[in-house]
Amino acid sequence: MSFEKAEKFLLCAAQKYNIKPQAVAALVCKRAKNIFFDHFSEFVEFWDPIKFENQKLTIATNNSAAASELFLRTNEILDLLKNIDLPEQVLEICIRRNIKK
Repeated sequence: MSFEKAEKFLLCAAQKYNIKPQAVAALVCKRAKNIFFDHFSEFVEFWDPIKFENQKLTIATNNSAAASELFLRTNEILDLLKNIDLPEQVLEICIRRNIKK
């Protein structure tokens, strides 16, 4: 008897109830946040993965210096995301600048 990962079980259940895109998006955003903690800890408070759809990960930031650093490290982040087991591959990163008043 073999056991599958809980992740695969949850994705199958999500597909059954037509919430697979939301489940995949939440998983990709969580994994991206974990990569930020592991490799870019100085930017964790500034980089926030908020959306994943059509193989594009959107990361919000409210700091222009952090946005510039994110832009410079985009390829490095994409390479790190390719090396982990995700249900869908991240091909593009979109940087969204949040302006807080």
